[in-house]
Amino acid sequence: MDSSQRSGKDAESPHHRWAGILGTTVAILTMTLPLIMIAYYSPSKSNAEPLPRDAILLPRYLN
Repeated sequence: MDSSQRSGKDAESPHHRWAGILGTTVAILTMTLPLIMIAYYSPSKSNAEPLPRDAILLPRYLN
């Protein structure tokens, strides 16, 4: 008998299944939580005034 054969278990063990679920949850939180925090703490309106048209520097040949 070959010792490298599995003993009748073709499905993943419950521990591996929970590890996959936990890893997926952590990955999703890692990707979405920073975006949510940035959106929450960023001001809804910017206090910065737009630049006047004259302040925009254009090359000489366009003036």
